[in-house]
Amino acid sequence: MQQKKILVVEDEQALLTLYASVLEKGHNGYSFDVYRAGNYEEAMVLSNEHNFDILLTDYHLPGKDGINLIKSLKQKDTGIACIIISGYLSQDIVKAAKDAGAYTCLKKPCSIYMIKGTIEEALKYQKSSAPSAAVSETISPHREIQCLIDNYPTETVFIDKSLSIQAVNPQFKMLHPEALNKTCYSELYNRTQQCGTCPLNDTNAGAQLFYHGTLASGERINEQIDAWYDREGVHHGYIVSCVLPAEDETTGFLEKPQDTYFFFALDEQGTITYADNAVTQLFNHGDDIIGQSIAQYLHSYFIQLLIKEDMSFLQYAEKNSGHTVSLDFITKDSLIRRTLECELRINKGGFPPEWKVIVIGTDTSAKNEITRLIEFGKETFQQLRTGQFDMVFTIDRSMVIKTINRVTLAKLNARQKDMIGSNMKNLLYNRRDRYAFEQAIHQVQTLKNVYNLRLDLKYQNNKIASLVNISAVRDSFNDEMGYVLVCHDIERQLRMETTLQSIERMRALGQLAAGIAHQINNYTNAIYGSTDLLSDTLKENFTDHPEVIEETETVLRLIRGSIHRLTGLTKHLTTFARAQQPPVISPGDVNRVIIDIMSLLCSQADKKEVSLKTELDDQLPQVPFSPLHLEQGLLNIIMNAMDAVAEKTGKILITTYRDNDNIYIAVKDNGPGIPEEIKHQLFEAFVTTKPAGVGTGLGLNIAKNIIESLKGDITVDSGPGGTIMTLRIPIHNSEVIS
Repeated sequence: MQQKKILVVEDEQALLTLYASVLEKGHNGYSFDVYRAGNYEEAMVLSNEHNFDILLTDYHLPGKDGINLIKSLKQKDTGIACIIISGYLSQDIVKAAKDAGAYTCLKKPCSIYMIKGTIEEALKYQKSSAPSAAVSETISPHREIQCLIDNYPTETVFIDKSLSIQAVNPQFKMLHPEALNKTCYSELYNRTQQCGTCPLNDTNAGAQLFYHGTLASGERINEQIDAWYDREGVHHGYIVSCVLPAEDETTGFLEKPQDTYFFFALDEQGTITYADNAVTQLFNHGDDIIGQSIAQYLHSYFIQLLIKEDMSFLQYAEKNSGHTVSLDFITKDSLIRRTLECELRINKGGFPPEWKVIVIGTDTSAKNEITRLIEFGKETFQQLRTGQFDMVFTIDRSMVIKTINRVTLAKLNARQKDMIGSNMKNLLYNRRDRYAFEQAIHQVQTLKNVYNLRLDLKYQNNKIASLVNISAVRDSFNDEMGYVLVCHDIERQLRMETTLQSIERMRALGQLAAGIAHQINNYTNAIYGSTDLLSDTLKENFTDHPEVIEETETVLRLIRGSIHRLTGLTKHLTTFARAQQPPVISPGDVNRVIIDIMSLLCSQADKKEVSLKTELDDQLPQVPFSPLHLEQGLLNIIMNAMDAVAEKTGKILITTYRDNDNIYIAVKDNGPGIPEEIKHQLFEAFVTTKPAGVGTGLGLNIAKNIIESLKGDITVDSGPGGTIMTLRIPIHNSEVIS
């Protein structure tokens, strides 16, 4: 026999033991020297000590995965044949394995015969990077298909593109022993030509569908048809498997699974001392299970539990004697997990003395799987319905909305009965969004989910900018049933970005304003000085003409007054430029700040024909504040009032008054009042009732922060007749002054 070295890498101890024990027996003229590893690091240590012919590895390993292991071993020895075996093989994993140099990928569960046969083929293929015709003849062109359909639970057949039967599984062969190389319609339906409604043609390549056929005996059957491609993506034919007789479609395994009972006994070391036929068939189809440790058949998580609790299986049984516990077993032949609901009993007489623990198990795998599927579905649907942040829609293939969550109703201010049954495209803002959505659905149909698609949703007067993730909901045959849309609201984020851009522009404008104010002041100083010079010149040269001097002085007073007003405007420009500087707090006159603001806003009020008046208490004491920052905060509040009132009929009144401890500034307007839904968040940043592009939502937030820095506060009284905002500033506050 040819001696070959095989490295088996599997973190599941029961499977690792199984693979090793099976391969150590050899196969078809090969004998194998088997080495075991539980993870990437252990495998690399062994590879430094030995040259392996074959690597059989799980994909999911602790730390680095099986593909990384293949890459590392291929760097050391390009001749090693690598096989990945995994319970989950996506298209991406298979492609990555092929790119890394893997010979093939096997999907769990698969029989030990398939593993042996694949290793044998890999060894033959290994002889030449371009196999000769002789070698190729030893590898059946449909070997991979044969291995695949052998694992189908029902009658399954492979049909090539000429509709000739090229491979059958044992269940099918029992019913049709002479089927090979016959046409499917002649063997199954006793016809001389192709069925008129047959879906087996190139236009359906890649599709998964049901075909309802009628046998020659008149019995109706259902067939699942899957197009089959090789590793290079070439379409070779179809795998056709019987699903269920049509009349039994509503019953079967999933609806009413049958219980199977298992009985076995263990000694005090956990060794199997007795097992009935059900147990021997479950694990290895033989009596050599007697004398084996139960640990090699139990799932690793349970073994880890025993190690963590520092107890043997006997101690665990004593602790749980008389109770029912759920245990997961790894079967030795079919390589699948079986869940047994086990009653553990301690032998207190009536059984052989070496039977320390009696185990009576019921196979509840099917029931447990159904329960898990149902609970998973319920939990998933519940999370979709009650998502806390994002809007979630489920739509069918016609894009009709089937379900929505509460967040969606709240954000769109909509009623569920108005949304369910409407077309999703009706919620999209414009033609561009609808086109982008249709293209995204087409992309999802090609098995690619869509992430962060920028769409604007609208419902009545509500518009929400969103990033949308779209994924398909598929049935067990990979057919689309509908789509799930998760829409993340980015309206606030966009407002924030716009505001930050506005702030940056304001900062640049402030620097520009300071420069302009400086230049204006230079010119006004020159003009002001020239008026003095002109006045002195007149007095010296026109002493005989007092009427000329008087008229000229009148004009010069007008010029000086205009210069003073212009200087006031440049003061506001420099104030604007210095508004972001730290406040300089000292006792000052609140009324003076209000008078300065009135001079700044009077022209704007006149333009809008709004009444802007003051009633100021001239007996107010001085209080500690920063004039620049108080002016900024108060200006924001008054500007909000001017935006709220109507032209020609709008009225704004600013009053000041005091009590023993505080000064109050009240700004009253006769606008429509503040909407009830935003009253609780009125002073939050970016909250505004103004149209897009008009307000940033920062004015009241800035005013609130300024007043709170003075240890004061702002109160709001608003209704349909108008709004009163009252600022309170403490008169005596040593903390602020310091």
